[in-house]
Amino acid sequence: MVSGDAPAAAQAIARAVGIDAVHAGITPQGKAEVVRALQQQGRRVAFVGDGINDAPALAQAEVGIALAGGTDIAIEAADVTLAHGGLGSLVDALRVARASIATIRGNLFWAFGYNVLLIPVAAGLFSRWGLHLSPMLAGVAMGMSSLFVLGNSLRLRALRGWTSGVDGAGRDDAPSAALPPAAPTVSPPNRSPEMNETTIEVGGMSCQHCVAAVTKALQAVPGVQRADVDLAQARARVAGDAPAQALLDAVTQAGYEARLPA
Repeated sequence: MVSGDAPAAAQAIARAVGIDAVHAGITPQGKAEVVRALQQQGRRVAFVGDGINDAPALAQAEVGIALAGGTDIAIEAADVTLAHGGLGSLVDALRVARASIATIRGNLFWAFGYNVLLIPVAAGLFSRWGLHLSPMLAGVAMGMSSLFVLGNSLRLRALRGWTSGVDGAGRDDAPSAALPPAAPTVSPPNRSPEMNETTIEVGGMSCQHCVAAVTKALQAVPGVQRADVDLAQARARVAGDAPAQALLDAVTQAGYEARLPA
């Protein structure tokens, strides 16, 4: 994982998803250098990113992969865009790519072998031995060859059952389901209409994934009714009766810097 986030935040995310190698606090050009270093080791690199800072690395990699919800610059720099978003669809993209390569190789093998065997026969090179094809049969044979290649390629459509179906109905929904739902904004009848609001300055956030992580950490604190995290202002506004220190500790444990405004 190559991230521009603070080391603590990057390590927390890496532990959550099971990634061992982590490069944190990396600049956009630094990300491209990481890709270039792997290429110098003889590796073919695929890089996945969705932000402006990922564009240099996406362009440097053999295969740049952008997410549908990413920035326009990232999508333009990438070779592939995952239409359904989410890293889970990356596995499906790899399967589709491998199946496509296998189909292309099969079609080339069939077409090459078919033509090598039958074109000399159709040209009359073996007519002295009684082996020949009439123009009508030769035309039918070429048509059958094209139909075979077409039918073999259409088998790839069967992959849609376990790619778009999984992404659209299960995999894309999974990350959202993992995040705790936002607390209702309508006050219950037995609760005072006014709630205490605590503002926290949060450092180390660089993307919406960071916002989701901080929101999740704050909403897990007992007494929190609502947590609104603003990436641009690097602040979180928390409604409820949770102690301020508990909120600061929750954000810190999530891998981000937290303090009360001066």
